Amino acid sequence: MAVTKKDDDVYISSVSPTIDVRQQRGLLDVTKNVMPLLTLDEWMRIMDIYHEAINRIFRENGLPEEEEKK
Repeated sequence: MAVTKKDDDVYISSVSPTIDVRQQRGLLDVTKNVMPLLTLDEWMRIMDIYHEAINRIFRENGLPEEEEKK
């Protein structure tokens, strides 16, 4: 993953244990199948989890956390 910061690419990674390739594929598969059936509330809760993960990765890499979008 690369984050653009003032025209420079900053490559970030995670120091936390992450899911393996099999789990990644399972997540993609479940997402593709369930996505059309999600309610707005369910989608917002999933986005909150992604937001938490993004902020954790930013903290681990000494980058400013993503601001809350409203």
